Amino acid sequence: MNYTSEERMAILKILLILSAIDNDVDKRETMTISTISVHLNASSAEIVMAMEMENIEAGRIIGRMSAEKKIELIALARIVAKADGIIDEMEAEFIVKLIDVLGI
Repeated sequence: MNYTSEERMAILKILLILSAIDNDVDKRETMTISTISVHLNASSAEIVMAMEMENIEAGRIIGRMSAEKKIELIALARIVAKADGIIDEMEAEFIVKLIDVLGI
């Protein structure tokens, strides 16, 4: 799937927020996000910019994505949440809210 630079950064931002939601960023979550960044063809600059992106801006960008891209974002979020072997309650709630906000 082809993503714009903005979309890649917003997706990575959402995944970074998810990985930190339980106040414990596991190494496996970090490695998973790194693998996803390669899948998205994100540049090093985009990864840095994603970390610096405001949450609200990421939300605006993903809100404008196609339904197909939103569905893939949810799938990627589930992969990140499961990366450490435990889907924390806060991670699950984040994904449910994300699905609701995206209208999927």
